[in-house]
Amino acid sequence: MKPEIVWLHYLLIRWGKWSIRQSAGGLGYARMSLLVGASAGDGGHDPSPPPDVTDIDFDAVSAAIGRLSIESAATLVGFYVHGADRSFHRIAREAGVHRDTLERKILSAHRLLEPMLRK
Repeated sequence: MKPEIVWLHYLLIRWGKWSIRQSAGGLGYARMSLLVGASAGDGGHDPSPPPDVTDIDFDAVSAAIGRLSIESAATLVGFYVHGADRSFHRIAREAGVHRDTLERKILSAHRLLEPMLRK
């Protein structure tokens, strides 16, 4: 999927990861990337969000998604939260829709969400 609103797509990816961590008991963000190597930190977890996104941003995303239609909200939650570890093709298949249909639904939800989150 090629997002039309890149900053929103990036924010929703981060929000999805934050949502997963929140529902998992707030275990926090890893202090290091697994790709960086063991010397980059002690391997512990930092409960704060990444420095470019705050809890206030994530709360705003959650509130804005809550104002969308049930279908648009479910599409975004399904893709960015429940589908975070799945391929686009697999998410579409599990949702019972064609890839093109899923992409249209996501982009439509982006267009509705963008004015609510524009700073």
